[in-house]
Amino acid sequence: MFSHTASKYIGNLDNFGFRGVLAQPQGVDVPDLLYAFFQGMFAAFTPALVLGAAAERGRILPILVFVFVWATLVYDPIASWTWNSAGWAAKLGVLDFAGGTPVHISSGASALAFSLMLGPRKQKTLQVHLPSSIPWIRLKYLFL
Repeated sequence: MFSHTASKYIGNLDNFGFRGVLAQPQGVDVPDLLYAFFQGMFAAFTPALVLGAAAERGRILPILVFVFVWATLVYDPIASWTWNSAGWAAKLGVLDFAGGTPVHISSGASALAFSLMLGPRKQKTLQVHLPSSIPWIRLKYLFL
């Protein structure tokens, strides 16, 4: 998604498996390899936000398949539009340093859709648990 020869809508596989990432710098002083690791952190963290919606609702194998498909079909194009210098959003002047669009908006909307698709949490996991930490119990009674 961060190839130097990517189109403005979708990336290509020029740098698949870190092939050619040492060829040229992405920015002024940032090597491609460092930029790839930095973006890999976002690519790993964003599906984790979506997984929070699936907690206690579904089985792990279908969720992992969903995460792979979601990251490929949803996250990668949006990140390419925003963070690749050839992306259409970047060409329009969109500045997104902290991942507001590719990370937070896409994962939030996807988590909402995913949780609506999975349905409510199971009732047996919503039981009230009694506090078991003495400092927390003390704080509770201190401020009541």
